[in-house]
Amino acid sequence: MTKVAGGIRNKGDHYMCCFYALCDLISSSAVLHGQLETYKPLSQIFIFRYADPADFAIRKKGHYCYECDFYTALKFAKESTSGIPLAYKYEMAGKFKCAIKWKIKSGELTFQIKEVYKYETLEQALERLKTHTVAASLLCYEGWDDEGLYSGLTEKACLEGIHEVIMLACV
Repeated sequence: MTKVAGGIRNKGDHYMCCFYALCDLISSSAVLHGQLETYKPLSQIFIFRYADPADFAIRKKGHYCYECDFYTALKFAKESTSGIPLAYKYEMAGKFKCAIKWKIKSGELTFQIKEVYKYETLEQALERLKTHTVAASLLCYEGWDDEGLYSGLTEKACLEGIHEVIMLACV
């Protein structure tokens, strides 16, 4: 499993779920298609910085994070002329700053995606999951992040947001 996907990473106090999920989706696909020998995380900060410049706004002192929908991130990964580089050491150490800027170095290894598939049903996504990594947007209702096991909606639960994840079949 760790050959195709890395461990769970903590995004800390940054609004970057979809960027982490997209990086892991592309990296896993690169392993499955023989472009990488083993999982290597891509730069979530690079995607965050350049995926949607209009939303690159200060949310609170010291943070430039913005919440992004998965479609915008996927569109960037497909249309980016530069591709997405591997994660830098400081990103992996969790010491990154979301306000940094950089350009891809000449000859640096980057990755792009060729196509995005959208499934209308869970059954379609689960069928694709047999051979590919699949991303999902989970609707998060009140209580989803409480301690213990989430047991479902209460009668008056309010939608709190969306959480992006990836899925791999472990067979």
